[in-house]
Amino acid sequence: MVSLITIIVFVLDRIAKLYITNNFILFESRSLIGDLVSLTYVQNTGAAFSILQGKRTFFIIMTLIMLAVILYLYKKHLDKNIYSILSVGLIFGGALGNFYDRLIHHYVIDFIDFHFFPVFNIADMALVIGTIILSIIIWITDQKEVTEKQLR
Repeated sequence: MVSLITIIVFVLDRIAKLYITNNFILFESRSLIGDLVSLTYVQNTGAAFSILQGKRTFFIIMTLIMLAVILYLYKKHLDKNIYSILSVGLIFGGALGNFYDRLIHHYVIDFIDFHFFPVFNIADMALVIGTIILSIIIWITDQKEVTEKQLR
């Protein structure tokens, strides 16, 4: 099931990015929902908020390390329930979407523009949502362990 979620996120991200690169010129912006949301084609050589611009090798290595850590955590420490499956699938799909861009294009294709926030993509959304879910799972698990220790 993790693999299915990973594939769905990756494919949706690729389709959206292909649409943008085939139908927009760099920095072109088109309104999607009035003044609230636009599609704006940008190329990001950094990370979130365009930090660490041009550190492609660093991001490739960090992505591989992060995916290995998440996989280990999932295999060894997480209950296999819908929440852990969803979180790991979203994280893997998002990470692989941006990893693909970095390998092939040397930058990440971003296009969702709220005008008051940095431009991002579907892979970024999946990574953030998956990380939030995983953080909640870990927090709840830690709270259960603390409670169990207190009851002993």
